Amino acid sequence: MDGITVDNDLTMANTDALDIDSCQQVHVANSFFSAADDAICLKTTDKPAAIQRPLRQVTIVNCTLRSKSCAFKIGTETWQDIEDIVVSNCTIYDSNRGIGLISRDGGRLRRMLFTSMTFECVAAPACHWGEADPIFLSARRRNPQIEPGEITQIQFRGLCGECEGAINMHSETPSMINRIRLESIQLTQRLHCHGWQGNYDIRPPCNPFSPTGMGIDNAWCLNPETGKAWGVEPYPGGLPVLFAQGVSDLVIRELDWQRPVPLPAGWNTQALCLEKCERSSVRET
Repeated sequence: MDGITVDNDLTMANTDALDIDSCQQVHVANSFFSAADDAICLKTTDKPAAIQRPLRQVTIVNCTLRSKSCAFKIGTETWQDIEDIVVSNCTIYDSNRGIGLISRDGGRLRRMLFTSMTFECVAAPACHWGEADPIFLSARRRNPQIEPGEITQIQFRGLCGECEGAINMHSETPSMINRIRLESIQLTQRLHCHGWQGNYDIRPPCNPFSPTGMGIDNAWCLNPETGKAWGVEPYPGGLPVLFAQGVSDLVIRELDWQRPVPLPAGWNTQALCLEKCERSSVRET
């Protein structure tokens, strides 16, 4: 695919601009994708065995993306492996979540490079998953009987941009997210003037009344105790620059950040928050 434009209505739900499902040897270049839902989504949906296969060998270059959900997403439907993905020389603007890797259904997410990208992540209405996070990695169960596939051998290099959220990585089972490398990333956190900053969003699914659902209920059903959608919770200690929980072998090199001065109320004074992260290495410069 070369030179494609998809410019969907930004108020219409479930309108991904481009979905790539269980495909192999795909090349997308020099294109523009904009949607209220995901701009580009790679997935392996639940299909009859005769047509079910992994998604692999995908390159996406020189594209511009905009989304009120996730500009570039892998998952959440991950019934087969997704591997050997390269995304480079792309710009993300006026988007909620930038890059999202979301493992739910047993397929592994592995061997991926994200390089030379810019991003602008701004908060969207609560019906959209995400909290203006430029990078989001999540491995958790959709069905209690199915363990999510691991997210491994992922590199982010040469990313630069602004956001109203934080880099966020959650592994429900420790070490299901592992061997992650962030290098040469410049990030400026902006104050969001229209509401509370400091939440993270791990949807779908989180609604205990629909534990195996695809997550549509997570767009609208609220937790009566918090008044927020199920799966939207405050960061411990407030909004950081980077939050990682249950991630192993995380390597951070040359992460350069800028935050408002003085630090707004509800923001974490600790920029990097790593919880239960084994064998992790951080070098800020």
